[in-house]
Amino acid sequence: EALRRQLDSAEPQPFLPPDKYGNQANKLFVGGIGSCRQEELEAYFSQYGPLRDAVVMTNKATGVSRGFGFVQFTDSEAVRRVMCDAAGHCLNGRWVEVKP
Repeated sequence: EALRRQLDSAEPQPFLPPDKYGNQANKLFVGGIGSCRQEELEAYFSQYGPLRDAVVMTNKATGVSRGFGFVQFTDSEAVRRVMCDAAGHCLNGRWVEVKP
């Protein structure tokens, strides 16, 4: 019983391990986004929590999307929420993949 109370009152553990500097990365790969714009990526993932950064990777010569990007949240709880919905993310009518 005492162990159960101790576990119930413990702080939740972060979803992602700390980086080499001890910071939580809270960064996710988002694949299969097609020609999605950065604003659309930000708008979709900000529903899960505050974003620190969002970027759509583009071809440097043409500026065309390479079909993937990254989002970084300010806290690991938002990352957990995104990963709980991992099978259902859809941007611009396309199912997208998210990975830590």
